[in-house]
Amino acid sequence: MLGKVKTRIAKDSSDEIALEIYKSLCNISEELYESENYNTQIYFSDFIPNQASHFLSVIQQGNDLGIRMANAFQKNVKQGSKVILIGTDCPYIKRSDIDSAFCQLDNSDLIIGPCKDGGYYLIGLKSFYPELFSGIQWSTSEVFQKTIEIAKSLNLNVSLLPEYEDIDSYQNWLDFLKSKSYG
Repeated sequence: MLGKVKTRIAKDSSDEIALEIYKSLCNISEELYESENYNTQIYFSDFIPNQASHFLSVIQQGNDLGIRMANAFQKNVKQGSKVILIGTDCPYIKRSDIDSAFCQLDNSDLIIGPCKDGGYYLIGLKSFYPELFSGIQWSTSEVFQKTIEIAKSLNLNVSLLPEYEDIDSYQNWLDFLKSKSYG
């Protein structure tokens, strides 16, 4: 995993620091998902680490983020089900946001938690729309807006969660740590 995770953070710090931040973000996420209310699966990009959680662990399928998310939704969205994908790089998300996302899917086709950098930290569906995951340049500031445009073209009813910062840089991580010490 060293040198393969949080590579943008490693550019501002080191591979070792990036790995530690990655592990911390995974731990924060796993604690957040602890609930008997949810059937939780953890999707890993290339391999399942030895310290993998007690949740069902799965290897992502696909060459880019959009294909990987589409495959996860296609596999998990069943008639009448609600599926939410959450990235591990947004430690600001709260359990109440997840509960709200599931509730809002009762009356919405799509739920999105936007990030301040133009991406999103959460996306939820109750039906599979593959168009939401194609024709988008991932890891850019247009991801959220492009997804909303596609949703409008599909006449989907969209709900939004609060906007949060995600951890894309070493400074983002330091800001998060500072917010936790004063919050």
